[in-house]
Amino acid sequence: MAKRRAENGNSDSESQMFRQMMQDTSSISGLPTQVKISTGNTLLDKIVGGGTLTGTYNLYTGPSHCGKSTLVGNIFSNFYKNFSDGYGIYADCEQTTSAERMASLHIPIRNERFFHFHYSISLEKIFELVENLVKVKEQFGTQEKPTLIAVDS
Repeated sequence: MAKRRAENGNSDSESQMFRQMMQDTSSISGLPTQVKISTGNTLLDKIVGGGTLTGTYNLYTGPSHCGKSTLVGNIFSNFYKNFSDGYGIYADCEQTTSAERMASLHIPIRNERFFHFHYSISLEKIFELVENLVKVKEQFGTQEKPTLIAVDS
């Protein structure tokens, strides 16, 4: 293992530095309190510890037509029940979720803080959207308002 580490240029001091950086990042003060948002499925909520935790990345995968888009819709619906003043970005890259379907899932599609992109979008464009949203939130002093971002592809 030491030989592999040396070949990859990954020394123990680099590992220690990385661990310290991660620890420093995780202890930043002033971050919003994390809360759990229900997925809308009690069994899945139990499996994932009570719901989707804010401030985290979650990846839900499965075969075609198994309900991933409905799951995302339920999470958005529950997000807006908890944070009516929150921001949401929903990139529907496969163009499978109509406005009618979103409304039936109780997603406030007419909310000025909910952005629905109904076309294929690159990861770089999503990061650009997030950066722009951060700038808008800073400009209007709404940094503390939670944001939910979903890429459905």
